[in-house]
Amino acid sequence: MPNDVARHQYPTHPASVGLAREDCQSFFAGWDDSAACNSVGDDLTLIASELVSNAVKHAPNGAPVGLMIERAGDAFRIEVRDRGSKGKPVVRESQDWVEGGRGLFLVQALSQEWGVREEVVGVTVWAVVKAGGAACTG
Repeated sequence: MPNDVARHQYPTHPASVGLAREDCQSFFAGWDDSAACNSVGDDLTLIASELVSNAVKHAPNGAPVGLMIERAGDAFRIEVRDRGSKGKPVVRESQDWVEGGRGLFLVQALSQEWGVREEVVGVTVWAVVKAGGAACTG
């Protein structure tokens, strides 16, 4: 039976984005192989990638970035926390000529809910993706 919660810590380094993707894929590797569960896993892996990328970009060098993935029924919650960003991230309108800036737009589009929790130090950005009634059993 796969774990219902996974927690990871990463350094503020661009390589952490790939590590977070691998950790998400490992988390979902134990769940059933239905199309609905695979879709949820793909969506959460992309969300993790975008959120960890933002955290690495905006957190001060040396501040750890935390990733938590949790399953509760047919819902999966992901949280990314950095211990140094100041202010709440916001969704920006996408500009065709700008290379970046679409991360939170993707998070908003792929999740049923998402938000930002300001911490004493840093912020936590979270998102919830539901399997649409699929059991996603292990």
